[in-house]
Amino acid sequence: MGHPVKKVFLVEDEPEIAAWIKNKMERFINLDLINWCDRLDGTYDLLLQASPDILILDLKLPDGNGLDLLKEINKNDLNIKVFVLSVNSVARNACLRAGADYFFDKASETDYFLEKLSIL
Repeated sequence: MGHPVKKVFLVEDEPEIAAWIKNKMERFINLDLINWCDRLDGTYDLLLQASPDILILDLKLPDGNGLDLLKEINKNDLNIKVFVLSVNSVARNACLRAGADYFFDKASETDYFLEKLSIL
């Protein structure tokens, strides 16, 4: 018997990066991408409805900062593993303090991101 399938919710405004993540996730039979949002507006409500196991979160979004969503998730004690994937590596400590489980730099840590994602 394999690992149970984990529901993954993606918040990423760059379609190319979202497509790359989706493509890579198809290799992992234990992951199911259930939703993709490209902005913050309405995303928290969608998260509540979807009840994902994992959130992959970009910080720089067209209508705000993903850190605000992270803080809301942490404040309401939602049981979601949060993977921040961002080019803003200086935000690493702020994200980890705000409740992110992992932080990956898009420019240099994508292999590490995929490795961590694959073992959940």
